[in-house]
Amino acid sequence: MAIADFDSAKIAIYKEGEAKPLKVLKNLHENPVRFILHNHKYQFTISIDEKGFLEIWDCNYDFPERKLKFEMMCDTDYIELMDHVPLAACLSQAGTMLAVTTADMKIRLFEILTGKLIYTHEDEMIEKIEEAREHNSSHLSTFKK
Repeated sequence: MAIADFDSAKIAIYKEGEAKPLKVLKNLHENPVRFILHNHKYQFTISIDEKGFLEIWDCNYDFPERKLKFEMMCDTDYIELMDHVPLAACLSQAGTMLAVTTADMKIRLFEILTGKLIYTHEDEMIEKIEEAREHNSSHLSTFKK
């Protein structure tokens, strides 16, 4: 089990039933980790910190390069997350996709092994509320910026 420290970048790894961590990962992230997702299909873990930096690591706490179809994160679309604050993250049931919701109210869907962004959903309702505010629409006057 992996547990992130809310105030630091540390991730503690525990064995079931043990109170003391087996290992503490101190240098995987530079910022506090907000999401830890274990991919059972490919047997690796994805962690995302509060700045949107994503790491993928295996049971040896190493980058699982033999399982992935890229060698460096800069070769993927995962770097797009670094421009946005992540609010939620989840894996598809099949373990092949990663969905991340960010503060810009977009849901981004990535193919895990390639790191390619395959779909972005943007909530059009936010745009409509902003337009209505700009036009002083009376029925939306209760919405505040």
